[in-house]
Amino acid sequence: MSGGMVMDLMRYAKIKPAVLQVELHPYHAQQNLVRLAQAFNIHITAYSSFGPTSWVGISDNVVAKCESLFDHSVIAGIAQKHNIRAAQVVLRWATQQGVTVIPKSSDEKRLKENLENELLSLTDGEIKAIDKLDAGLRFADPGAIDPRLAMYA
Repeated sequence: MSGGMVMDLMRYAKIKPAVLQVELHPYHAQQNLVRLAQAFNIHITAYSSFGPTSWVGISDNVVAKCESLFDHSVIAGIAQKHNIRAAQVVLRWATQQGVTVIPKSSDEKRLKENLENELLSLTDGEIKAIDKLDAGLRFADPGAIDPRLAMYA
């Protein structure tokens, strides 16, 4: 969703939205959209919080060209400094900015660790270092879907 779409929605909607769910991770931070939504008191919920890791097996051709956030030196360095998993750093980067995350995991230990991201407080410098990873890289790009599949919609 674009900022223009949010503006149109807020101008014409009879019932204003409370939540906007968008793809959001350090490679696709959508900072302007997040600020705009927050200005309208719309809460952001992020899906695909782990970036390319969330899309393995679905859009492998894009994922193969992209370094895992968990292996990226910025994320891995922060994780090592705080003695936590890289996934916790990625989640905390979002939650510390007021964004709700919905990470996927079927491992009970990882589910608990994901919740523990709230115990960490990233510094402004760490947040800014992660922000610099933003490349506008979308994995859930409906415009990239083969138009021949439209008949199934």
